[in-house]
Amino acid sequence: MSDNQVSFMCNCGEEVVVRVREDEDYSVVCVKCGQEYRFSGASVLRWGPRS
Repeated sequence: MSDNQVSFMCNCGEEVVVRVREDEDYSVVCVKCGQEYRFSGASVLRWGPRS
């Protein structure tokens, strides 16, 4: 199993970067505004780039 780095834009405009694993759940807080995001690694990785 490999680690993957994903990024997304918070509602405030700050980019949030997280290294995720498919078998873990995450709770990430934006350093700029404090907005909390919760997600599972599997749900994020399934939307990755396709070749």
